[in-house]
Amino acid sequence: MATVITTAEAKTHLRVFHSLDDAYIGTLCTVAQEEWESVTKMLLDSQGTEQSIRFDEAPADGLFRFYNWPVKNTAPNLPYFVGFNAVTTTFTVSQFREIDLWQAIDARSQIEDGTLVFPGTLYYRTLYTSATTPQSIRHCLLMRIGSLYSYRGDDVNPPNLDQWLMLAARWRKGGLL
Repeated sequence: MATVITTAEAKTHLRVFHSLDDAYIGTLCTVAQEEWESVTKMLLDSQGTEQSIRFDEAPADGLFRFYNWPVKNTAPNLPYFVGFNAVTTTFTVSQFREIDLWQAIDARSQIEDGTLVFPGTLYYRTLYTSATTPQSIRHCLLMRIGSLYSYRGDDVNPPNLDQWLMLAARWRKGGLL
């Protein structure tokens, strides 16, 4: 698994200047990313971010709304892949718009002409890479790596290590922490 946080970046954050723990720190990078994906349901990799959202029926107004759409509405951060029911679907830049706090895709034309069949799942991959992942996600992962590295199970009363969940909360898809 290619992780968003590299071992070198984690070592810098942890202030580790030797190579004895490199393999362990690399494992912690993977574990922290797997926890992120489990908590937020937002998949990360060094090549980009994938997400999917299921729709049981077509939205009444033809707008797919995403409360925690992970990108802003400006190029080059628009998704470079959007698929519906595993079929690549082309949405033009003009179909992406911001409505209040929601990011939306205007799919009225595809719904009306029958291109999109419901129920269905909308898949998209954004242009986040290791270098362009938002700082709040990077910091969240580094916090988790730091807590895992510092408290390895040998402390009788470890401190609360869930601060990273506060940063992850805004990226979650549904549900409670």
